[in-house]
Amino acid sequence: MRQQNGQLLLPEGEITDWPDLELRVIYWDDAHHLEHMDVLKAALRQAAFYKINGFSIKLEGHFEYQHAPAMVEPYAMSPAELQELTDYALKYHVELIPYLDGPAHDAFILKHPEYAGLREYAESNYEFCVTNPDTYKLFYGMFDDLLAATKGSKYFVLSTDEPYYVGLAKNGQCNEVDRAKELGSVGKLLGEFVTKTAGYLHDRGRQVIFWGEYPMVPEDIASVPTYMINGEVYGPTFDPVFKAHGNRQLIFTSTVGWKEYLFPNYYLLPEDEHIPGPPGGTYESVRQGPGVVEEMFDTISYNPARQNADLMGTLVAGWADVGLHPETMWLGYATGSASGWRPRSPDPQ
Repeated sequence: MRQQNGQLLLPEGEITDWPDLELRVIYWDDAHHLEHMDVLKAALRQAAFYKINGFSIKLEGHFEYQHAPAMVEPYAMSPAELQELTDYALKYHVELIPYLDGPAHDAFILKHPEYAGLREYAESNYEFCVTNPDTYKLFYGMFDDLLAATKGSKYFVLSTDEPYYVGLAKNGQCNEVDRAKELGSVGKLLGEFVTKTAGYLHDRGRQVIFWGEYPMVPEDIASVPTYMINGEVYGPTFDPVFKAHGNRQLIFTSTVGWKEYLFPNYYLLPEDEHIPGPPGGTYESVRQGPGVVEEMFDTISYNPARQNADLMGTLVAGWADVGLHPETMWLGYATGSASGWRPRSPDPQ
């Protein structure tokens, strides 16, 4: 701008600012604690400020499920509160996206005696039996509760993360082995679970994000509906197959890992600038590498999936169950999502 005759003049020009990837999601982990409503609203405003347009919140037992009352934790969020957050987010052009694990990472459900009969293995509360019809009955009820409390949102994260044991059980309460043989592989059995659960959500107007990972192999991808969005990319062996099948994908990355006890490792100092350990060297070794910001920048900007996959967005996660509060994760949420808006520029510093 310049001054002329008491006026401020702005040169004529054209500003081009448009996202490289249309969906930029952050994962907000409230599985083991729950913020107050005013804090969550502030987080939604901050997400909008950084051009983040997806806010996937993991509540686990911190939501008042009407169809699964046994797993509801004290001080859980009510359906009215979750809808209030959803409406508030939409005012800022942010999608509040419900997040639910299945069939694995479900100890928060299966630890309760009321649901122990749905376990894949009676002695483990990690994973559901995917051949038990009551498993789907419970999921459909939980879906209904979350859908009713997030009206206006179009996405749903059905996290099929790490379902290591799908298709391996054959015991008194769960027989998956025979069904996997009928379908042709354990990966196809996971595909059947995805089809049944995600199909229920899709029929009710939601676009479903999942993890199309192990035990799936490329030959199993055809067992997954084409409307599913894969929340990760897996390299040149998998990504072109998902693309050919019609599945869009997100680039997944994380702002915090498993060794950050005080604060995320955003930028790592050179080793000669680290605080030395005590005599005898009893401190844990310091993580080496460029730091999370540069790693996310490179992952999103230069990923081979830009050629191999049908990309539609990014998903930047932060795992609060390690002990760090989500508030410490904002630098990663902002810089990772910025690479989804404009890759390769500016540089990580």
